Amino acid sequence: WFLMHLGWHSIFASLALFSLACLAMIHFGFEETLAEDKRRPLALKSVFMTYWALLKDSSFRTPALAGAFSYAAMFAYIGAASAILMDHFGVLAQNFGWYFGVNALGVIVMSQVNGRLVGHFHLLKILHAGVILQVVSGLWMLMLALSGQDTLMSVMLGLFGVVAGVGLTG
Repeated sequence: WFLMHLGWHSIFASLALFSLACLAMIHFGFEETLAEDKRRPLALKSVFMTYWALLKDSSFRTPALAGAFSYAAMFAYIGAASAILMDHFGVLAQNFGWYFGVNALGVIVMSQVNGRLVGHFHLLKILHAGVILQVVSGLWMLMLALSGQDTLMSVMLGLFGVVAGVGLTG
């Protein structure tokens, strides 16, 4: 609706207004929950030492990097989706949201699945499953691109796997 009636700039203006409303609700609607006697002053040296300790711990570092690369794939999708769908496959701007929404639904569904799996499987098993889904989907799209056999639906299937995998890794 914004795109068709107010232009693409209005999308960013509405996001900025929404963000300001969220910030105001957080600032005025929430109180600090940590007891005052347990609060520590902000000290950059302490912050950096804590981060360094975390980065040295492979039980933290490995899943964190896997999650980071998973989200990098998500941001690559967000950045490239319009070029792939609209420029390469000719999806109209007013229909782009539907295609984008299908992949957003994949993240939502897999996040719900993740919530159910957590009680039954070790976290790293779920993380592996999400990463494998993303890698296989990425290889699928690479194969399609290299073979010249890419169709809108075959690429959408690959994009869905890459994006839905974030629901398992996040």
